[in-house]
Amino acid sequence: MRYAGVSSFGIGGTNCHMIVASLPDALNARLPNTDSGRKSTALLLSAASDSALRRLATDYAGALRENADASSLAFTTPARAPSRSPLPAWRRH
Repeated sequence: MRYAGVSSFGIGGTNCHMIVASLPDALNARLPNTDSGRKSTALLLSAASDSALRRLATDYAGALRENADASSLAFTTPARAPSRSPLPAWRRH
């Protein structure tokens, strides 16, 4: 596995450090094999409350079901955010 550390130190005192890792081979083997040539995209969502986050996730899920381009959504989503809220992340097994 490959690991990387990413640090960000904001002017206003907001600091962040993340450690990211490549997908383990055992999990990578379980992914569907596609010949589309498309790359995986992380769609990060942030909202002011749990209920707002659920609504936002529902809206994006609907857009993706209607064949919206996931990479375009992932690119434009952060640009629409009025401010940066804390973003919890976790790994689901």
